[in-house]
Amino acid sequence: MKSKEGYDETKRKTSVKKTKKEIETTEENRKRTSPKKNNEDCEHFQIYNEIKEKQYNYVSLNTCIRMAKEMKVNLEYGDYMSLLVKEDNIDKIVEELLSKVDVSNYSFEEDGYDADLFKVLLQRIRQSMRSDFANVRKENLEYVLKEVLRLAKSNNINNIEKMNDSLKIDLNSIWKKFMHISYESIQTLAQVNKYESFVFDFLSQFNELHNQYANEILMDIADLYIRANETKKGNHYYEYLLRDSDDTTIIIRWAKAYCQKDMDMAREIAKKGLSKMDSSNPNYNILLEILI
Repeated sequence: MKSKEGYDETKRKTSVKKTKKEIETTEENRKRTSPKKNNEDCEHFQIYNEIKEKQYNYVSLNTCIRMAKEMKVNLEYGDYMSLLVKEDNIDKIVEELLSKVDVSNYSFEEDGYDADLFKVLLQRIRQSMRSDFANVRKENLEYVLKEVLRLAKSNNINNIEKMNDSLKIDLNSIWKKFMHISYESIQTLAQVNKYESFVFDFLSQFNELHNQYANEILMDIADLYIRANETKKGNHYYEYLLRDSDDTTIIIRWAKAYCQKDMDMAREIAKKGLSKMDSSNPNYNILLEILI
């Protein structure tokens, strides 16, 4: 056995010994129930593969990744994630990886790993990342979305369905939760600036989300700037939205953003809104209440 930095050889030997004992017992049982001699080679090969698969599933993912690096495949966890997002078929990924390096000199008996490691490694990473993304909690929504954005950018993916299929998530639902929680929790100007930068970056990657949420995000950010006393920026976003629109709901939201902060400003915005509609408009009375 070759010595490898960071590799727990004692743990591997103990585990291999235990697994071999289990497999030998299974092999003896199979021999008793399978008297045909020509099946023995096939059974031995199957048992040998079972030993390897058990070992590759027993050690940690980090250990598996280090084993792969020993075979000159210098990828990290995130790199394997990117491969799995780009290609669903694990066998194709393995074939592509092995076409770039020669692993024929590595054997499970001598080195503790061989070419069969890669399929198990990719299966484990797929299971792990889907579990991570599926169990999204509100405190790590931003982390999940940053990972989604990183994977989408690195693989030039603009379609949310592709990300949903690869990661087994509902990106639209996660995004809506993130918007709501951010709007309720952000208070400081620094937080607003950080949020604004991230959401614009994210929406620019996914056209479907941009088309659906662009106006709502702009109003959210405008409200957050007003809340953080950066009223000039907040007003700018509302003025931008109203430049080519007479949507009275935007005016109402703008006015309400000031109701708890500056009633004079709220009344001024309401007055402007009322000047652009008649009393038959269903939103007329809402603005009138703010004005009086």
